[in-house]
Amino acid sequence: MANKHYIFKNGSQEAQDMICALVGIDDIRYLSDGHHTFDGLYHQRAVLFGALVKANKDLAWKSRRHDDGEYCFGDPKWFIVGINTPKGQYTYHYHYDDYWDLFDCKELDRAPKWDGHDEKDVTRLLSL
Repeated sequence: MANKHYIFKNGSQEAQDMICALVGIDDIRYLSDGHHTFDGLYHQRAVLFGALVKANKDLAWKSRRHDDGEYCFGDPKWFIVGINTPKGQYTYHYHYDDYWDLFDCKELDRAPKWDGHDEKDVTRLLSL
C-alpha cells in the first residue's frame, strides 16, 4: 500500500471531529493504533527531545516567538524548541503549560530563522 499522508490545515477542528465521529471517540488525542494514542506518542516525543536538548544544551534553544516576532501559531500558549545540529536545525512546537520546563536550555526572545527543515529531516538529530 502506498504511503499516504492526509494533512488537515491549521489543525482543522471540523476534520478532527469527523475522524472522532467515524471511529467513536470524543477527542483526537485518544485515537489509538491499539497500543499507543496520539497523546501518548506526543508526550514520549517531548520527553525524548527533552533528553536530547539536555545532552546538547550548548546547541539548543527555546522561544515563545518565531524569528519574525510572532507567537507560535499566533498563540502565546505555544513555543518552539530547537537544536542546531551539524546538519542543520531541527525543531518542535509544544504547549507552554505542559512542556516549557521540560526543556532545559537557553531561552531566546525570538527563534532563529527557520532553515526549511521538515519531518524528513529528523535524521539530522543522529548527527549530534
